[in-house]
Amino acid sequence: MKTLTPWLVAAIALLGVAGCRSGEPSRDGSPSASAAAPLAAGGTVVLVANLGEAEDECGCGEIIRDVRAAAQKGVSTKEIDTRTNKDEAKKYHVLVVPAVVFLDASGKELRRYEGESEETIKNMKVDLDTLASAKK
Repeated sequence: MKTLTPWLVAAIALLGVAGCRSGEPSRDGSPSASAAAPLAAGGTVVLVANLGEAEDECGCGEIIRDVRAAAQKGVSTKEIDTRTNKDEAKKYHVLVVPAVVFLDASGKELRRYEGESEETIKNMKVDLDTLASAKK
């Protein structure tokens, strides 16, 4: 039996976390079947990204602006800049940035979106809108 080289192991691991992660990995950014847990109004949305890209026209910039817009609507958010706080990002087991992690009031992870595909952004926005609507 051949041993996998470290770079191949790393590539396989990255493929497993791209898109939305909650329960079983989903590569297309859609919530997995086990992600049926309702988003809690008392939870926090954690954004892990290079926050310097907030004004960029890339997917990362769009995600940052969407999370900040949800914060303006009363959603509890926390931002972690990967350029200055890599240790804090490790706390949330982030392998791909940008990452948006939805936590319940006790800190349990409910949903996770990593990367910036169109499908990931679309589904993340639905979850952010759900939380913002609960704040009204």
